[in-house]
Amino acid sequence: MSKHPLVQRVPVEELVDQYGATFFLPALARFVTCMINPDLTAMQLECASAQIILLVHSVSVYHKIQYNPVDTTQQNANITVDSIHVQPKCKDSHGREVPAHFDTGLVYTHNEAGRKIDHMLFQIISHYHD
Repeated sequence: MSKHPLVQRVPVEELVDQYGATFFLPALARFVTCMINPDLTAMQLECASAQIILLVHSVSVYHKIQYNPVDTTQQNANITVDSIHVQPKCKDSHGREVPAHFDTGLVYTHNEAGRKIDHMLFQIISHYHD
């Protein structure tokens, strides 16, 4: 993954329009709720995340994320195991609109009790801006 995002300060409204991330804010609210309360059931998580008010106005956007193997010997340090790509909508060489495209990945984390928690990683990996 690059050290710096490709695009800085993309307004949340533009995430929907340019990137097709129609459920970005609800997904972010579920993620935040799950991080705060990792033992909630799916129904409790939905109800609690609906109460979250996010003061996120813009995010920085990465367009490419590569996963490399963890190799302490550094023999395979330059091998890419998998990657996630993001492409905002654009126009092709004939002026026709090409819709946004993104890959989706699943990220696993663990809570303090060691339970595995699944989180959907949507098309955008972002840093939050006020």
